[in-house]
Amino acid sequence: VFDNGFPILSVLPDSPALEAGLKAGDSIIAVDGVTLTATDNIVSMLGGEEGTGVTVTVRRAGGVTTDFTMERRVVQIPIITYEDLGHIGWFDCASFGNSTPDTVYAPLSGASDKVQLWVMDLRSNPGGYRSLGFPELFTVLERMDIGTIYVLMDNSTFSNGVFTAGVMTQRLENVVLVGSPAGQPVNFYGSVEDITTPNEKITFRLPGAWWIIDPEDTDEALMPDIQVLQTLEDYQNGVDTVLKAVYAMIGGNQ
Repeated sequence: VFDNGFPILSVLPDSPALEAGLKAGDSIIAVDGVTLTATDNIVSMLGGEEGTGVTVTVRRAGGVTTDFTMERRVVQIPIITYEDLGHIGWFDCASFGNSTPDTVYAPLSGASDKVQLWVMDLRSNPGGYRSLGFPELFTVLERMDIGTIYVLMDNSTFSNGVFTAGVMTQRLENVVLVGSPAGQPVNFYGSVEDITTPNEKITFRLPGAWWIIDPEDTDEALMPDIQVLQTLEDYQNGVDTVLKAVYAMIGGNQ
């Protein structure tokens, strides 16, 4: 989303951006001295050959602008990470892959009695592969007495992120969606496939399946049970209003 710059929602661990000093809440307003507009493809402008440099100009809270120079390199994006916060089991789900069900199931099955509730953070989750293990995972969750699961979502939750949140609310009684509406309708085309024409050898990337969460024909986005908005100013000030709302609901301290 462009708002006089492209806001940084999060910074990946062990990345050039983190090492350079970029922070969540910064807004990128220029790349290599070129001022950005809403129509610019910032992904292609930041991408490039490994080992080359790129300089970004960011605006921080208070209007201060700073240049950061990074060296491009391949960054491994963690699909999902788990953290035990005492009475809270925390899953940060950045994407989805074939390992996701096992990564989720292991902490659930081996959790201590202290863990009373679970948080699955699907914010800024673009989707990924809908692993064949997910139906089995949902079945396991139905049979386990694991307490309340708070699922965090926002308008950057797409594809399998929407699918997972929607199916969890249908199949589990103890799921609460918290945040802002998802970035796409409840029912959507997904499972992208590459199709090459036999003669011209032109390759198209097209959705290969229609995913249905709500059997009614609706174009509305998946909505949270508890709506909590996160503004750009919140990001710039390092305030996570969604997390604050969850901690307030469970009576804990952030």
